Amino acid sequence: MNLSSVSGGRWLPPALFGTWAMVLLYLVLSGRYTLSLRPEFGLLLALAHFVALGCMIALVLTAARPRLTVSSLLRCCILLVPLAYILTLQQNAQLAGHAFKKRFLGLETGSETGQGGRFASPAAAGPGGQEEAELTVLQLLFNADFWGGQRVSVLGILSHDEEIVRQYGGNVAVLYRFLITCCAADARPIAVGVLLPEGETPMQQGWVKVEGTFAVDELHGNRVPLLRDVVITPVEAPPFPYLF
Repeated sequence: MNLSSVSGGRWLPPALFGTWAMVLLYLVLSGRYTLSLRPEFGLLLALAHFVALGCMIALVLTAARPRLTVSSLLRCCILLVPLAYILTLQQNAQLAGHAFKKRFLGLETGSETGQGGRFASPAAAGPGGQEEAELTVLQLLFNADFWGGQRVSVLGILSHDEEIVRQYGGNVAVLYRFLITCCAADARPIAVGVLLPEGETPMQQGWVKVEGTFAVDELHGNRVPLLRDVVITPVEAPPFPYLF
C-alpha cells in the first residue's frame, strides 16, 4: 500500500533521525548510559549523535519526497523500539540482588577475577601500613597478599539472604560489586566475605562501607577472602556503581 499522499509523510524520516539524535545527546549529557555501558562508550555515543544529526539535516534539505509505504512505517516503528526501552530506564536500574543471585559463583572464585592493570597501589597504605586504606573489592582481591592483616575500607552492596546463610552460615554476609568488561550483559559479581559481629543482623541488600581487617581465611573447608572486626556504615550508591 502506498501512503505517499499522507500529509507530512516527507518529515517522517528526518523526524526519526532527529529523535535518535536528541536521545543520544541526552544519554551522553546525563551520563545515564553508564547504567549499562562502560564510561568510555560515551565518545561513541557522542559520535552517533552527530551522525544522526547529519542524516536529519540532509533529509530536511533534500527536495525529494520519500515513498511512504506500510513497510517503511513498520521499519520506523522498529527503529523507535530501542528508544522506548532507553527512556524507561530508571536512574536506580542497576544490577543488584536478582542479578547477583543468578551470577554469583561463590567467594572461592573471588581471587581469580580481573586483569593486572587494575592493581591497587601498595602505596595507598599509610606509613607502616597503619592507616586504613579505601579500596575497591577488585583492588583488594588483586593484592590479597599485601593487604592481608591490614585495616581496609571497602564500598559495595551487602547481601545476607537465605542462600548466603545456607552456604556460609548466619554470621557471614557478602560484600560485592559488579565487574564489567564491555556492558551490563557480561557483568559478574566479585565479592569478599564479611564476618558479622555476634548478634548483628544487617539489612538484606544495600550500599554500605565496610571497615575491617582483611585476610584470606579458611571457611567451611575453603579459603575465602574475609573482612573481620568490621564496622558497617550505610552509604549512598556511587555515581559509577560498577567496576571496570
